Amino acid sequence: MPHPKTDLKTLLEQNGQMETPQETQSDPEPQPKPKRKTPVAASREGKVVMQGHFSKQVHTQMRMLCIETDKSIQELLEEAVNALFTLHNKPPI
Repeated sequence: MPHPKTDLKTLLEQNGQMETPQETQSDPEPQPKPKRKTPVAASREGKVVMQGHFSKQVHTQMRMLCIETDKSIQELLEEAVNALFTLHNKPPI
């Protein structure tokens, strides 16, 4: 004997999970902004990630340049991006 089909609305009403018309008409309370699960380092606040995939040779040469200039990859990439902006008549940041 097949089971009778029950729609979702009926199931929700039976389980007390369906909102009544009065609940749906009231103004919903503003939801607080969800907090991050992991904290953000102060040095990364307000920044976004930009990344790419490069060959091993590019990585090796970049690391060698870091040692020669005593700068981090982040600093060298910032210089490179600003040089690109200048090349395309955009102000460096």
